[in-house]
Amino acid sequence: MSAVSVFVGSIVFELFLASAIFCRGVGRFSWRRLWVLALAYVVCQASHAVFMSIPVGSQTLGGAAFYAFSFLLASVALASVFGFDATSALVLGSLGYTVQHLGSDLSYVLLDVGDLGLPGAAVSFYLAHTSVLLATYVVVYVLVGRRFRLDTKLVARRVSWVAASVAVLFFVIVFSMVFADTQTGVSRKIAYVYDALVTGLIMVVLLLAFRVDGLRSTMAASEAMWERKREEYELSRESIDLINVKCHDIRKRVSGLGGLSGESLDKVLDSIRIYDAQASTGNEALDVVLTAKSLICSQRGIELSRMVDGSCLAFIEDSELYSLMENILDNAIEATLAIGDVERRSIRLSVSREGGFASIREENYFEGSLDLSDGLPKTTKGDERNHGFGMRSIRLCVDDYGGEMSVRATDGVFSLSILLPIPS
Repeated sequence: MSAVSVFVGSIVFELFLASAIFCRGVGRFSWRRLWVLALAYVVCQASHAVFMSIPVGSQTLGGAAFYAFSFLLASVALASVFGFDATSALVLGSLGYTVQHLGSDLSYVLLDVGDLGLPGAAVSFYLAHTSVLLATYVVVYVLVGRRFRLDTKLVARRVSWVAASVAVLFFVIVFSMVFADTQTGVSRKIAYVYDALVTGLIMVVLLLAFRVDGLRSTMAASEAMWERKREEYELSRESIDLINVKCHDIRKRVSGLGGLSGESLDKVLDSIRIYDAQASTGNEALDVVLTAKSLICSQRGIELSRMVDGSCLAFIEDSELYSLMENILDNAIEATLAIGDVERRSIRLSVSREGGFASIREENYFEGSLDLSDGLPKTTKGDERNHGFGMRSIRLCVDDYGGEMSVRATDGVFSLSILLPIPS
């Protein structure tokens, strides 16, 4: 076996590592399944001679087929080691292929290929080639990979991503084999420069497409949630209006029962506590949500203290205000219920006018650690994509009204501060 043949199968490792750049936070790496990667290397190594012997008059078809097969092996290894589904592995593999191909182009531009038939030349070139590849991988990871998150559920629903991945793979392989590998001398290096630019552009387009598709999915989910909140607001308003009428009627009847006392009276008064929980802030939407959440807090042993001037939030559309405050209080209630010490189960809410701004401040105790990402608390649930909409919706609402939002978590106290400019 020649020295160069030893390195043929390493294309699988190169593609696997390039794809792994984009796997941060997606899937779960398993050391026990690395044998699949080793097996892929062996199969790739053994298949090279077969593909290169394809009698079509040139090495172009055989080389293209070999690279496509290597990509398939690397994708299988990626799916196994990280626990991906086949679709996600295909998409990530195609993205990784553009990175590996970009690094290879750069190495061919920067390095003298030399006579790979000589063991020394083959080894030295391969080491230099690997160094350029690793440098490319590091740069791509720092710039993009560490912040990239693939929505595997979204990809699984998009047949278009499979088609796009196959198209990218086909174009990158065929373009380089036909355009670059057929050139010689200076023309060859120029061709590799051009190929690197095209490949880099394809990678950027793929990343932007992922970003746009993810944003569209998030916006669709947010819009659906807003619609549900709007419906909840209408139902809550109607229900509370009906309850208040009934409780008011009962209170009037109880006031006329002079002979009722003791335990019986306590039970009756307790049954109409709903009426006493009615908020009166000067803002109907705020009254509805505060009344509903006050009852929940009362039932679950949470002290909800509030100083609220609802008139300063009159410029916010009712259903949006309902959703905003409900998300704030729901998050606070969830965190408070997780506290073991019942004495610390309290929530403080204030809404006031500060100059030309409406100020919303909420504080509550919490237990454990609270990690922030992009200024927002990370969801404690496993599926980050499909949870955490509450805080993101709060920020979206604040942004829509040109406001500012800040979050702090110190010494077991969570603080949320919102400033919204009041239209003149």
